[in-house]
Amino acid sequence: MDTQRDDDDAGAAWDARYRADDAPFGTGPSATLSALFERSGLSAALSKGGRALCLADGDGRNGRWLAGRGFTVTAVDVSALATQQAVGRDSIAGVSVARITADLGQWRAEDSAFALVTLQFLQGPWPLRRAALTTAGAALAPGGLLLLEGFAAREGVRDPDETLGPSRDTHRWRQSEIDTVLPDLQALSDHTAKLSLGDGPRHTGRGLVLSALRRRPG
Repeated sequence: MDTQRDDDDAGAAWDARYRADDAPFGTGPSATLSALFERSGLSAALSKGGRALCLADGDGRNGRWLAGRGFTVTAVDVSALATQQAVGRDSIAGVSVARITADLGQWRAEDSAFALVTLQFLQGPWPLRRAALTTAGAALAPGGLLLLEGFAAREGVRDPDETLGPSRDTHRWRQSEIDTVLPDLQALSDHTAKLSLGDGPRHTGRGLVLSALRRRPG
C-alpha cells in the first residue's frame, strides 16, 4: 500500500479507501521502480530475477510487475481488502505473488535472502517507518538492493502547488533517517524533487518525493 495510518485501525481505514476507489494508486509500477531496471550497472543483475520483497504493496502494482519480470515476490500490506484485490489482479495478469496482510510496525521477514526490497510511499509516524525500514534492510541478501521512495520532509516550507503527501513533516521521509537506521548499507543514489505524479485517483498531483537506493555489501 502506498500509505499507512498511525492509529490502531489502520487496516480497516485502508480497506475503506480501497473499497471507495478502484486502483487508487494506479495499476502500473512506480516510475522509479521501472527506471531502476534501465540503470547502467544494475540492469544486468536485476534482469536475472531472484527474490523480491515489496513492503506496503497495496493492491499489488509493484509486486505484480516484478513477478512479471521473473522475480519470486513476497508482498506485505496492512489492508486485507487491498491484498484480496491484489491476488485477483495477479491471477488476471497470470503471475503468482505470495501476499501477506500484516502491520509493518510488527511484521518481520523470515530470512535475509532478497535480491531486491522495495518500500514505496509508506507514510506515517517515525516508529512505523523505522520498523519497516529496519525490516527492509534486514531482509537484503549480500549484494541486494533496497529502493525506498516516499514523500520528503518539507522542513517547514510548503509550496501551495504541492497537493500530495501528509500534512505533518513527522510523517515524511528524511535521508538522515535512512542513514541512521541502515548505516551498513552502501548509498548508490539519493534524490529529492518535486514531481508530478499520475498513478491513480489518490496519487495524482504534485509532491516532494525522496527516492533512495541502497545496496548491502557482499
